[in-house]
Amino acid sequence: MKKLIYFISLLILFSVISFGCQKDVQSKGTVYTPYADIINPPDTFLIYYNSISFGNQIPAKIQFKTDAVWSISQIPSAPLQVWFNRTDKTDLFQFTSQTTVGLQGSIPYGLFVKNISAPDGANIYLQFIKQNQSYATFSIKY
Repeated sequence: MKKLIYFISLLILFSVISFGCQKDVQSKGTVYTPYADIINPPDTFLIYYNSISFGNQIPAKIQFKTDAVWSISQIPSAPLQVWFNRTDKTDLFQFTSQTTVGLQGSIPYGLFVKNISAPDGANIYLQFIKQNQSYATFSIKY
């Protein structure tokens, strides 16, 4: 009987700890890695960057099906540089922990993340959520 009580106590403790440690971002869409091309993603998705070492720059290639306005957030916010480049432009679109931008469909984008000050490395998600705003009238486009 004593072993059963210990077992149940451990089971309850494990359940409480595991529920408290679950990341909320896992339920917010499809999760991609930057190591495979992301073509025509869904309206809500995440890109997971794992163990970005200090000074390391990791690119991802992403292409959207249609022109749209996207809200992009870092989860958690971290000391990183994040920017887009397009093959048909020379300028870069750089942003910090959260931005909303109009991105053009059928254009390949390079999405770059660079660890600029976390010496122990960084693990982050970039969360993309398609907005119900008109791309044609939205002012910030890249």
